[in-house]
Amino acid sequence: MKILFAPFARKLRNGGINPKNYPWPNNLVALLEKRGNEVIQIGVKEEEKVATRFETDLSFQEVSRLLEETDTFVAVDSFLQHAAWSIGKRGTVIFSQSDPKIFGHRIHNNLLKDRKYLRPNQFDLWESTAVNDEAFFDCDEVYERMK
Repeated sequence: MKILFAPFARKLRNGGINPKNYPWPNNLVALLEKRGNEVIQIGVKEEEKVATRFETDLSFQEVSRLLEETDTFVAVDSFLQHAAWSIGKRGTVIFSQSDPKIFGHRIHNNLLKDRKYLRPNQFDLWESTAVNDEAFFDCDEVYERMK
């Protein structure tokens, strides 16, 4: 299977780590590739490269083209899930502290480990939210729930 992967959300204005970023992207790519999948990462140049193929700074049209060329996608709560929804492409969205009932789309497989990790004010700036790796499913669980 060909999978489009976006493990990171937009960089925070204060330069901090975005709490939406998946904490183990290298491990998830390794697991997906071990299972025979081709992974294409998308993001911006400043992000860590975690897949062999890394496409950066793409236009909306280029992202749409890649979505059409791939079988599915895996992303954190970021632009990619909304772009995929706009063209009807199903995929898996890894949530941590944002609520998929508010920010997710029903066509996607929205993964939320536990509602106890949701931040109290869902519309607050991410700069005021602490990183909490415990709020994410580990790689094996993400993989199992993708199937």
